[in-house]
Amino acid sequence: MGQGATGSAAASSAGWFSDITDNHPDGMVVADDGALIVYVNPRASRILGISAEELLGQDIRKAIPLQEYDGRSWWDCTDPWNGWTFARATARSCWSSPGCMRSW
Repeated sequence: MGQGATGSAAASSAGWFSDITDNHPDGMVVADDGALIVYVNPRASRILGISAEELLGQDIRKAIPLQEYDGRSWWDCTDPWNGWTFARATARSCWSSPGCMRSW
């Protein structure tokens, strides 16, 4: 395969990803290995009340200050970037966002 085919496959893959995540009923925020937000789907923007444009490129720990129910920082408790290597991705967890009392 030439570079054109690879580029075409990458574009097709990116479109497929966007089709699924942009229309997913759950909010999705993706951060890179430096904790910078690289993707926010529309549902996450609605849940958080913050536009994707405002969130992109921000440190997720500051942009979305999650807390355990006892008030401790969720980010400090779980340390998703420096914690156990097998626990790097957290799909769902019990947390709350200050000022947001919604039940997910």
